[in-house]
Amino acid sequence: MKLFESIFVRKSTRKYQLEKLSDSFLGNFLTYINNIEGICNSTLNFNLIDNTKAKEVLSGYVGNYGKIEAPHYLVIFGNNNREGLLECGYVGEEAVLYLTGMEIASCWIGANFKSDKIKDDFSSKKEVLALIAFGKATKNPLRKEDQFRRIPLNDLLIDSSIAKVNQKYHDVLKAIQYSPSAINSQPWRIRAGKEISLYKSKPSLFKRLVLNNLNYIDMGIAIKHLLVALDHKGYGYDISHDGDDCLGNEHIITIRTKE
Repeated sequence: MKLFESIFVRKSTRKYQLEKLSDSFLGNFLTYINNIEGICNSTLNFNLIDNTKAKEVLSGYVGNYGKIEAPHYLVIFGNNNREGLLECGYVGEEAVLYLTGMEIASCWIGANFKSDKIKDDFSSKKEVLALIAFGKATKNPLRKEDQFRRIPLNDLLIDSSIAKVNQKYHDVLKAIQYSPSAINSQPWRIRAGKEISLYKSKPSLFKRLVLNNLNYIDMGIAIKHLLVALDHKGYGYDISHDGDDCLGNEHIITIRTKE
């Protein structure tokens, strides 16, 4: 399964078989991740921990509630700033789509882990930005498109409607729409014409207090979906990080497609 196809069938999985994947698979997976080209010129580092080690670093909301018990976890280290978090989402989501293509389940974990403990274990000077749980699921790790709960495209668009967007971009915008996000907050807002610009929606008080950093990871995920879709459709493009905020929404990136 290609990365683009994985976007439309992948779901977050919270229950796993605890059987470990092979050492050769894990080695190939780490090699793949380390060769993913970033988007924000912010360096990331990656390590794997297994279920035994994870029990020491995961902390649920109340006791064990909220913990995700999986055979493996990808740890993403980076700079805890806007660029580092965007990069985390961008690169990490390609890892997730790669796993999905092999019918390996996954789930982003953006909170409730002991960052200092993980940093000490790996002697890392960088911060732990996120974990990704993965392994074989206890149930089907894929879903049908009609099972996604997402904001309608018209509600994601700024200054336009889906009816006015060039038809060739509809699948590209759907790829953004289907992106996963922290507590399904779906912070992406879009302007689409000859250019496609992504914005992070104006945060509520709750989002500022709880989700603001996580939503930058979400925006990195949305960028990955956007570029995977453009590559799949064979559209050339240029990338610009410069742009103005719009109606309280924070500009993240603009993609100028080539006709």
